Amino acid sequence: MNILVVVAVWLLLTCFFIFLSINSIFHGLVIPWSNLILFIVLWAGATILIILFIYLRKKSKKQTKQLFEQYKETPSSSYKDREYFYQTPLIIFNNQERPVYGKKDITYYGFFNNLIQKTLSLTGFFPLFGVKLNSDNHHIAVKRIKWWHIRPHFEVYWNDQKIGILFMKSLFSKKAIQQLPYKFKDSKKRNFDFNNPFFSHETIIKDPNGNKLLEARRSFFDLGKSNKTNQRGETHHLKTFENNYDYPDELWLALYIQVMITKQTTQ
Repeated sequence: MNILVVVAVWLLLTCFFIFLSINSIFHGLVIPWSNLILFIVLWAGATILIILFIYLRKKSKKQTKQLFEQYKETPSSSYKDREYFYQTPLIIFNNQERPVYGKKDITYYGFFNNLIQKTLSLTGFFPLFGVKLNSDNHHIAVKRIKWWHIRPHFEVYWNDQKIGILFMKSLFSKKAIQQLPYKFKDSKKRNFDFNNPFFSHETIIKDPNGNKLLEARRSFFDLGKSNKTNQRGETHHLKTFENNYDYPDELWLALYIQVMITKQTTQ
């Protein structure tokens, strides 16, 4: 049950209790509280969840602010060329900007295309997050499309120009069962595959010839605090490789982050 459903249940029960109280005051009706114990417990539980959500939202904003302050103080020289690091929060909120550590100044955040997608996500029917990743010279947007489809589909934009589609393929491949069976097909009909077998925390993006474009390792247990950020959440160490394509590192980072966010919000 997601927060919007919790709020709806809380409002419905609150109106119900107000209605009973008004009837009791003006018509002298005795409220059978003993028969309403289940509704009272449900209302109290919903109230606690709403308060907890507000607290976590405020705490997340505070942690994000602290993260950016630390990010600005982290020297880029501590990272090698084409090496990156980022950490996902335990709970993902839309428009929550997060830094990607490395030699470049890169940030990203999750977003929704419209109010319908946001509503469907908040009610728990479909998690429809997209990703926007920005650096000084490149802007990547990964937008969710075909929200009704069982396998996620996304349109990918580079500096406002559509360059391809990211989508989930079959879980089964010729070599192994894939944990993250995604493929990026660009406008030139070239296929770039994600490879992440089950029970592995290593993800590789390969070009049509099988060459590595990105290699990433994520943490196994994310409840402990990271030494880099002093915050909890899944950590990701990434490395990109030289290639003959015109695409910047930011593209492969955005595609990877999108797949990770989709994985986290659908679990």
